[in-house]
Amino acid sequence: MASSLLPPRVKNIKKIWDEWNIRGIILFSLSLQALLILFAPYRKATKKTFVICLIWYGYLLADWAANFAVGLISDSQSGRAHPKTPENSDLLAFWAPFLLLHLGGPDTITALALEDNELWLRHMLGLISQAVAALYVFAQSLPNNRLWMPTMFMFIAGVIKYAERTRALFLASLDRFRDSMLSEPDPGPNYAKLMEEYASKREAKLPTQIIYIPEPVKETRGVEKTIKLNDVQVVQKAYKYFKTFKGLVVDLIFSFRERNESRDFFRRLTPETALRVIEVELNFIYEILFTKVQVVQSMIGYIFRALAFGAILSSLGVFFYMVNKKGFNRVDVGITYTLLLGAVVLDFIALFMLVFSDWTVATLEIPNDYDFDDDSVETSVNNQKKEPWHLKLKRRFVSIFGVFLKYKRPIWHRTKCMEEDKGEHYHHVIATPIPFRRWSGSISGYNLVRYCLAGRPKAIHDFTGWTRVFTGWTRVYVQKITKWARLDFLSNHVGKFYDELIYKPIVRFVKDIASCLKRISEPVSKLVNYTGLKFRRWTAQRPLRDWIASKISETILYIWSLPWNLIDLFGLRNILDSLRYVSSDRFTFELWRFIFTELKQKSDYADDPETAKRISAARGDWILTDSDSNNSTGRRELMRYVTDVKYDESLLLWHIATELLYNDDRQKLTSASPPDQQTNHNSGSGCLPKNEKSDEKWKERDFDEYDYREFSKMLSDYMIYLLIMQPTMMSVVAGIGKIRFRDTCAEAKRFFTRRRLGAKDQGKACDQILGVNTDVEPVHVKGDRSKSVLFDACILAKKLKELEKEGKEKKWKLLSRMWVELLSYAAAHCRANTHAQQLSKGGELITFVWLLMAHFGLGEQFQINEGHARAKLVVGK
Repeated sequence: MASSLLPPRVKNIKKIWDEWNIRGIILFSLSLQALLILFAPYRKATKKTFVICLIWYGYLLADWAANFAVGLISDSQSGRAHPKTPENSDLLAFWAPFLLLHLGGPDTITALALEDNELWLRHMLGLISQAVAALYVFAQSLPNNRLWMPTMFMFIAGVIKYAERTRALFLASLDRFRDSMLSEPDPGPNYAKLMEEYASKREAKLPTQIIYIPEPVKETRGVEKTIKLNDVQVVQKAYKYFKTFKGLVVDLIFSFRERNESRDFFRRLTPETALRVIEVELNFIYEILFTKVQVVQSMIGYIFRALAFGAILSSLGVFFYMVNKKGFNRVDVGITYTLLLGAVVLDFIALFMLVFSDWTVATLEIPNDYDFDDDSVETSVNNQKKEPWHLKLKRRFVSIFGVFLKYKRPIWHRTKCMEEDKGEHYHHVIATPIPFRRWSGSISGYNLVRYCLAGRPKAIHDFTGWTRVFTGWTRVYVQKITKWARLDFLSNHVGKFYDELIYKPIVRFVKDIASCLKRISEPVSKLVNYTGLKFRRWTAQRPLRDWIASKISETILYIWSLPWNLIDLFGLRNILDSLRYVSSDRFTFELWRFIFTELKQKSDYADDPETAKRISAARGDWILTDSDSNNSTGRRELMRYVTDVKYDESLLLWHIATELLYNDDRQKLTSASPPDQQTNHNSGSGCLPKNEKSDEKWKERDFDEYDYREFSKMLSDYMIYLLIMQPTMMSVVAGIGKIRFRDTCAEAKRFFTRRRLGAKDQGKACDQILGVNTDVEPVHVKGDRSKSVLFDACILAKKLKELEKEGKEKKWKLLSRMWVELLSYAAAHCRANTHAQQLSKGGELITFVWLLMAHFGLGEQFQINEGHARAKLVVGK
C-alpha cells in the first residue's frame, strides 16, 4: 500500500535497486579485493595522500560491502525483503561463501594500523557469525539445491581465508608478538646448590674457594675488510638480523653476543649495502605486522592455502562441467563465473607474490662458488656441465631470483640542487620505481619561517620526475635489446625516437596546459587588482564610504573565516597544514652516507653498553665536546643551547638558527662573485660532471661546505616536521614543543606583519631577524610567560657566525653533525611501536636511523653484559 503512493520515478528507482542490489554489491566487493591486492603493497612505498586514502577507503569498504551483501542475501532467502525477487535461491546460496572469501581479505593487507591487530577477537566473532549466516542461507536453499557441491567447496575456501586473517591479526597483536619472542625462562646457574656445597666443605675444614670463569667472548679482528653482498645475500643477511632484532618492536633486551656480532658486521658494510640490508629488514617487520605472511609462510599455512586454492578450482570445475544451468538467469550465471574466475585470478596473484617474496629468497641455499655478476651468470651455469642435475637446477633457480631482486635495488639518479646562486651542485636522489620500492624514499619537511609567511614549500633537489626517469630507463633497455638482436643500426636511432615521439610531445602538452592556465589567470589577477585599487580610491573620498567599506570588509572577513572556523571545529587544521606547508624531498645517497659515517664513528667508542647508552643519550653535547675540535672555548658557549634547555626547545632553537644562516648564505651566494668562481667552489669535492654518471667514484667523494649546508637544512626541516606533524611519534621527547612552536609563530607573524613581509620574502625576513639588536637576553625583557624562542635562536645564529668569522669553526659541518645527533637522540627515545606504525605509511628516515643505531650497538636495549658466570668450586689439598 505504501509503495503504491510513491511517485513513478521513485518506483522505478526502487525496482532497479531491488533487482540489482545484491548483484551490484557483490561485484563491488570483488572489485575492492582486486584493488587491495594490487595497491595495498604501495602504502609502504609512498606517502602520497591520494594513494593512502584510496587504500584506506578500500579497506573499510571491503568489510562493509561483504557484510552488507551477506545480510541482503539472507534477507532475500527468508522472503521478508521482496519475495518476488528474480534471484535464484540456489545461486544466492552459492554467492554467500564468496563473501566469506572476501572478508578473509587479500594477503597484502590485514590491518591498517597496529591497533587493528588488537581487535583479532572481534574478527574471530565475525568469522563465527558470518559462517553461521552463510550456512543459514545454504540451509534455506535445501533440499533441492543443484549447487550444493560447489557451494560447500567455496564455503571451505572462505572459512580458511577468513581464519587466516583472524590468526594473522592475533599473531601480530603486540602482546602475542612479545610472547612469541620470549625464550624459555632462565633461572641461571644453581646458586643455592653451589653455596650448600661450599658451606659443607668449609664446615669440614677443607680449603675451598670459588673460581669465577667468565663466558668466553669472540674476539674481533684487528683489520676489518669491507663485505660485499649480492642481492640474495642482502635478503638473507637481513632475514638473519630480522629474526634477532624484531624484538625491538616490543622493547625486548639483547645480549652482548648479539650486539657484538651485529656491530662487527655493519661496521664492515658500505653505506649503500647497509641501507639495502635495513630496507629489507624493515620490510620483514612491516609484513609480519600488517599482512598474512606469518600465517602463510609455514608448513601448516602452505597446506591450508593449497586446500583453499584446490577448493576454489574444484568449485569452478563442478559449476562448469557438472551443473545444469538451465533455468538460471544468464546475467546471474555471468556474475557467478566472474566471481569464480576473480577468485582464481586473485589467488594466482597471491601465489606469484608469495613465490617471489623476500621470505622465499631468505630460505634459498646459494652454491658457494656462485657469482651474481651480470656477465658471469650464464658462464657460471654453463661451465658446470659435470655437476649433478639438482645443483644445476638450484643454480638456475637462484639466478632467477637474483635477476628479480636487481629491480629492487636502490636506483640513484643524479639531480641538480635547486639553488639561486650561479654554481651547479648535484646530489644523487633515490629513484626506484614504486612497484619495486621497499619504502617511500622521501623526506618531509616543515619550516617555521615559511609557515609564518604562508609560503609554499620548495624541494631542495630538482628531481626531473618519474616520466623522464622511466623514459630514460626504457630507452636504455630498448637499446640493449637491439644490440642483443644484432640490430645495431637501430640502436643509434632509439634515443632520438623516444625523444621525438614520446618525451617531447608529453612535455609540450604539459607546457601548453600550463601556459593556457597562465593566460587565464593573468586577466583575472589584473581584474582583481584593478577592482581593489578602484575600491580603495573610492573609500578614501568620504567618511560614509569609509563606513560602508569597513562593513563590507568585516562581512568579507566573516565569510572568509567561516570555513576556517568549521575546519577548526572538525579538527582538520593539521591535515590542511600538512597539504599546504609540508615539503617533500627525495632521499639522497650523500645524506645517508653522512649519517652512516657519523654513527659508525660513534660506534667505535661504544665498546661497552654503558658508553653506548651515554652516546645514545647525547643530544648535541657529544658533538660540542668532541676532542677533535680545536675550538673548545667557542663550543662551550654553545653548550647552554643544548644542556640548559629541554629537547623540544633545543630543536626549535637550532632549527631557526639553521634557517637564518641558510638564507643568509643564499643571499650572499646570489649576489656574490663571478660564475667561474662559483663553479670552482664545487669542482673539488662536489658531484662529478655529467659525462661521468656511470662512474661510482661519487659514492666515496669528500663532502664540502655546500653538502653540509644542505644536510643541515634537510634534517632541520625534517625534525620540525616530526615534532609538529608527527606528535604521536615524538610524544616521549616532545614535551611542550607544540606550545613553544605556536608562541614562536605568533611572535614571528607579528614581526613580519609590522614589516609587511610576504610569502616571497623569506630571505629578507631572515635578514631582518638577524638585524635585530640582541644585546639584552629576551627573557630579561619579556619574562618567561611566552615560550617563544625566536630571538634566542637569533642570538645562537649570530654566535655561530662569529665563530666562523674568527676562523675557529666551520659552522655548517658543526650544524650538520649537531642535527644527526639530535635525530639519533629522537630515534633512540621514540616508542618502538611508533617506528613500526610508520612502516605502513611510507616509512621514515628516523626509523632507519633507529635500526642502524641498534645494529651499531648504540642504545639501551643491550642489558646483558656478561652472560652466565661459570663458577667452579675448587677444594685445595
